[in-house]
Amino acid sequence: MSLADRLLSQSNWNRGRAGQGLSAEIKKEFRKLNYGAQQAVRLELTGVMAKHAGPILNKLRENTPIIVDGTTQIRRERGKIRDVYEPGNLRKSMNIFKGRSNTFPTIYLGPEVGYGLDDDGYYAYFLIVGTNGKYGSIKPNNFPKRTEMQMRSYIENVIGRKIVETTEKSIQKELKK
Repeated sequence: MSLADRLLSQSNWNRGRAGQGLSAEIKKEFRKLNYGAQQAVRLELTGVMAKHAGPILNKLRENTPIIVDGTTQIRRERGKIRDVYEPGNLRKSMNIFKGRSNTFPTIYLGPEVGYGLDDDGYYAYFLIVGTNGKYGSIKPNNFPKRTEMQMRSYIENVIGRKIVETTEKSIQKELKK
Protein backbone atom coordinates (compact mmCIF):
# COMPACT_ATOMS: atom_id res chain seq x y z
CA MET A 1 0.00 0.00 0.00
CA SER A 2 1.46 3.37 -1.00
CA LEU A 3 1.71 6.45 1.19
CA ALA A 4 -1.16 8.03 -0.68
CA ASP A 5 -3.48 5.15 0.17
CA ARG A 6 -2.36 4.96 3.80
CA LEU A 7 -2.36 8.72 4.30
CA LEU A 8 -5.78 9.13 2.80
CA SER A 9 -7.37 6.13 4.46
CA GLN A 10 -6.50 7.23 7.99
CA SER A 11 -9.63 6.41 9.96
CA ASN A 12 -9.14 9.38 12.28
CA TRP A 13 -9.23 11.81 9.36
CA ASN A 14 -12.27 10.26 7.74
CA ARG A 15 -14.19 10.28 11.03
CA GLY A 16 -13.28 13.89 11.67
CA ARG A 17 -11.25 13.26 14.84
CA ALA A 18 -8.41 15.35 13.55
CA GLY A 19 -10.56 18.46 13.41
CA GLN A 20 -11.61 18.20 9.79
CA GLY A 21 -11.37 15.50 7.16
CA LEU A 22 -9.58 15.66 3.82
CA SER A 23 -11.96 16.44 1.01
CA ALA A 24 -12.57 13.74 -1.60
CA GLU A 25 -11.16 15.83 -4.44
CA ILE A 26 -7.93 16.51 -2.50
CA LYS A 27 -7.56 12.75 -1.98
CA LYS A 28 -7.97 12.14 -5.71
CA GLU A 29 -5.52 14.87 -6.59
CA PHE A 30 -2.91 13.50 -4.16
CA ARG A 31 -3.05 10.13 -5.89
CA LYS A 32 -2.40 11.87 -9.21
CA LEU A 33 0.83 13.50 -8.00
CA ASN A 34 4.10 12.07 -9.23
CA TYR A 35 6.53 10.44 -6.81
CA GLY A 36 8.67 13.57 -6.32
CA ALA A 37 5.67 15.68 -5.43
CA GLN A 38 4.45 13.06 -2.96
CA GLN A 39 7.93 13.08 -1.39
CA ALA A 40 7.71 16.87 -0.99
CA VAL A 41 4.36 16.52 0.76
CA ARG A 42 5.79 13.81 3.07
CA LEU A 43 8.76 16.01 3.98
CA GLU A 44 6.50 18.93 4.76
CA LEU A 45 4.23 16.75 6.92
CA THR A 46 7.19 15.41 8.91
CA GLY A 47 8.36 18.97 9.51
CA VAL A 48 4.90 20.06 10.71
CA MET A 49 4.64 17.13 13.11
CA ALA A 50 8.11 17.80 14.55
CA LYS A 51 7.37 21.52 14.87
CA HIS A 52 4.19 20.94 16.89
CA ALA A 53 5.59 18.10 19.05
CA GLY A 54 7.26 20.53 21.49
CA PRO A 55 4.51 20.43 24.15
CA ILE A 56 4.52 16.62 24.03
CA LEU A 57 8.30 16.57 24.47
CA ASN A 58 8.01 18.91 27.46
CA LYS A 59 5.38 16.65 29.04
CA LEU A 60 7.56 13.58 28.36
CA ARG A 61 10.50 15.27 30.10
CA GLU A 62 8.22 16.18 32.99
CA ASN A 63 7.09 12.54 33.34
CA THR A 64 10.62 11.11 33.04
CA PRO A 65 11.83 9.79 36.42
CA ILE A 66 14.95 11.13 38.14
CA ILE A 67 17.28 9.21 40.46
CA VAL A 68 15.56 9.43 43.84
CA ASP A 69 18.56 9.87 46.11
CA GLY A 70 20.17 12.46 43.80
CA THR A 71 23.50 10.68 43.58
CA THR A 72 25.67 10.36 40.51
CA GLN A 73 25.73 6.84 39.03
CA ILE A 74 28.93 5.45 37.54
CA ARG A 75 29.04 2.79 34.82
CA ARG A 76 32.20 0.71 34.64
CA GLU A 77 33.54 -1.63 31.99
CA ARG A 78 36.52 -3.87 32.79
CA GLY A 79 37.26 -1.89 35.92
CA LYS A 80 37.43 1.48 34.14
CA ILE A 81 34.85 4.22 34.41
CA ARG A 82 32.91 4.26 31.15
CA ASP A 83 30.18 6.82 31.85
CA VAL A 84 28.96 9.03 34.64
CA TYR A 85 25.20 9.63 34.90
CA GLU A 86 24.01 12.70 36.75
CA PRO A 87 20.48 12.99 38.16
CA GLY A 88 18.19 14.25 35.38
CA ASN A 89 20.43 12.81 32.65
CA LEU A 90 17.57 10.87 31.06
CA ARG A 91 15.37 13.97 31.01
CA LYS A 92 18.04 15.91 29.19
CA SER A 93 18.47 13.14 26.63
CA MET A 94 14.81 13.26 25.46
CA ASN A 95 14.54 14.56 21.91
CA ILE A 96 12.41 14.60 18.74
CA PHE A 97 13.59 12.38 15.88
CA LYS A 98 12.28 12.51 12.33
CA GLY A 99 11.58 9.11 10.77
CA ARG A 100 13.46 7.97 7.68
CA SER A 101 10.52 6.29 6.01
CA ASN A 102 9.96 7.05 2.34
CA THR A 103 6.41 5.79 2.53
CA PHE A 104 4.91 7.40 5.62
CA PRO A 105 5.83 10.58 7.53
CA THR A 106 6.77 9.77 11.13
CA ILE A 107 8.38 11.36 14.17
CA TYR A 108 9.62 9.71 17.34
CA LEU A 109 10.08 11.12 20.82
CA GLY A 110 12.54 9.45 23.16
CA PRO A 111 16.06 9.43 24.57
CA GLU A 112 19.16 10.00 22.49
CA VAL A 113 21.34 6.94 22.70
CA GLY A 114 24.96 6.54 21.74
CA TYR A 115 28.52 6.29 22.91
CA GLY A 116 30.12 9.61 23.74
CA LEU A 117 26.94 11.61 24.29
CA ASP A 118 26.88 13.82 27.35
CA ASP A 119 23.33 12.71 28.13
CA ASP A 120 23.11 9.08 27.04
CA GLY A 121 19.66 7.67 27.69
CA TYR A 122 20.38 4.03 26.82
CA TYR A 123 18.83 2.83 30.09
CA ALA A 124 15.31 4.21 29.44
CA TYR A 125 14.22 0.72 28.36
CA PHE A 126 15.06 -0.70 31.77
CA LEU A 127 12.93 1.95 33.48
CA ILE A 128 9.98 1.38 31.16
CA VAL A 129 10.00 -2.43 31.29
CA GLY A 130 11.58 -2.91 34.72
CA THR A 131 14.38 -5.23 35.77
CA ASN A 132 15.01 -7.87 38.37
CA GLY A 133 18.61 -8.88 38.99
CA LYS A 134 21.39 -9.44 41.47
CA TYR A 135 22.04 -5.70 41.85
CA GLY A 136 18.43 -4.91 42.71
CA SER A 137 15.18 -4.49 40.89
CA ILE A 138 13.36 -1.65 39.19
CA LYS A 139 9.58 -1.58 39.02
CA PRO A 140 8.18 -0.89 35.53
CA ASN A 141 7.42 2.79 34.94
CA ASN A 142 5.87 3.30 31.50
CA PHE A 143 6.25 7.07 31.45
CA PRO A 144 6.04 7.36 27.60
CA LYS A 145 2.63 5.69 27.57
CA ARG A 146 1.45 7.89 30.43
CA THR A 147 2.59 10.96 28.48
CA GLU A 148 0.73 9.76 25.40
CA MET A 149 -2.49 9.31 27.37
CA GLN A 150 -2.15 12.77 28.94
CA MET A 151 -1.51 14.45 25.58
CA ARG A 152 -3.94 12.43 23.44
CA SER A 153 -6.40 15.30 22.89
CA TYR A 154 -3.54 17.63 21.87
CA ILE A 155 -2.22 15.02 19.45
CA GLU A 156 -5.62 14.39 17.86
CA ASN A 157 -6.89 17.97 17.76
CA VAL A 158 -3.89 20.24 17.25
CA ILE A 159 -1.38 18.07 15.43
CA GLY A 160 -4.08 16.19 13.51
CA ARG A 161 -5.65 19.43 12.33
CA LYS A 162 -2.27 20.83 11.28
CA ILE A 163 -1.52 17.65 9.32
CA VAL A 164 -4.81 17.92 7.42
CA GLU A 165 -4.32 21.64 6.70
CA THR A 166 -0.72 21.12 5.59
CA THR A 167 -1.67 18.18 3.40
CA GLU A 168 -4.32 20.19 1.60
CA LYS A 169 -2.02 23.20 1.12
CA SER A 170 0.90 21.09 -0.05
CA ILE A 171 -1.18 19.13 -2.55
CA GLN A 172 -2.68 22.31 -3.97
CA LYS A 173 0.79 23.86 -4.22
CA GLU A 174 2.17 20.78 -5.99
CA LEU A 175 -0.77 20.68 -8.39
CA LYS A 176 -0.14 24.30 -9.41
CA LYS A 177 3.42 23.41 -10.51
